Amino acid sequence: LAENIYLGFARDKTAQKLAQLELEETQKRYRALVEWTPMAIAVHREGRVVFVNPAAVRLMGATSTDELIGKPILEFVHPDYRQTVMERAKEASENNISARIIEEKFLRLDGTTIDVEVQGTQIVYEGEPAVYIVGQDITGRKRAENAIRNSESKYRQLAETLPLFVATFLPDGTLTYVNARLAATVRMSADDLIGRKFFDFLSEEDCVLV
Repeated sequence: LAENIYLGFARDKTAQKLAQLELEETQKRYRALVEWTPMAIAVHREGRVVFVNPAAVRLMGATSTDELIGKPILEFVHPDYRQTVMERAKEASENNISARIIEEKFLRLDGTTIDVEVQGTQIVYEGEPAVYIVGQDITGRKRAENAIRNSESKYRQLAETLPLFVATFLPDGTLTYVNARLAATVRMSADDLIGRKFFDFLSEEDCVLV
């Protein structure tokens, strides 16, 4: 009688399983990064929001992702900036490049306006073309910059009306500002004096040092 012969085939799936585990770990790290980053992250497809991270929920004054998902992305952009945003998105799409970083204004859900710094790039999300946006609230920074500008403007107005020589300069004596009275005294324009050495023109006792 002929003996029964059995044939079997086996394939080592160790490498495949390791690759799968590595992929899963990478996805976990990416999700953790997106979930915990203080930067607001959003994805929109065909102009509608399809994903937001917790930072984006907080940025927009929402209580959950449900308040943002599905809404037109332009709904969150201040009307003064919508044309700029559309032009920038079109440029990035046509040239397949990341959109440049710009400052714009967003409208939060309660209608308040915030200053934001935003950048976007083209991605594939769930198998379809989409736009990945990263942004941060710079309202505080903009307020500080405006306060500094206002302070400098008030200082210059005061300096220009004083009947004294007023100048600011670096530790090595390089002039960074002179008022009109000082410029007229040395018979040079203020612009020509900037960058020159202060003590080349006047003694320290002749000026108000700031």
